[in-house]
Amino acid sequence: MGDIWWGVHNATHLDQIKHVADAGRNPNEIEYGEGLLAAESLAMTVEMLAGLEGRGTPAARVVWEGLAERLARMPIPSELSSPTVVQARQLADPEFGALPTLASAYTTGAIRLLESRFEHELIPPTLRESMLVRWRRLVDAEPWLRREIGSMR
Repeated sequence: MGDIWWGVHNATHLDQIKHVADAGRNPNEIEYGEGLLAAESLAMTVEMLAGLEGRGTPAARVVWEGLAERLARMPIPSELSSPTVVQARQLADPEFGALPTLASAYTTGAIRLLESRFEHELIPPTLRESMLVRWRRLVDAEPWLRREIGSMR
């Protein structure tokens, strides 16, 4: 089961490549620079959605463990102490220390993408709409998400 989050993440990249190509753009645009940051932010958003959609299941727990692994790529303020932060500290990975912009795409980039309603030139309208449908369904089912992040209507 440990590969669930990895599968969700990689499948999102493949899905984005298809949607970008179907929209008449070169899929290589998501391999480097701003395109890579957008691709990683999108994949992480899908992981977050999968974790929330499967809440309470063993699969969701594995997805959240993958999110903790991504948090381990960022500097973590010492005053934070949630169970997820404690887990992330134990997984600390210095590999991304020299790549803070890329590391942030895996964490805060996902939140920024949600806040933007998936507005990005490398997220074609068909993919954007499917992401918004999933988010709206979650918000309707989980009122606390509306309070914490917003309805995105």
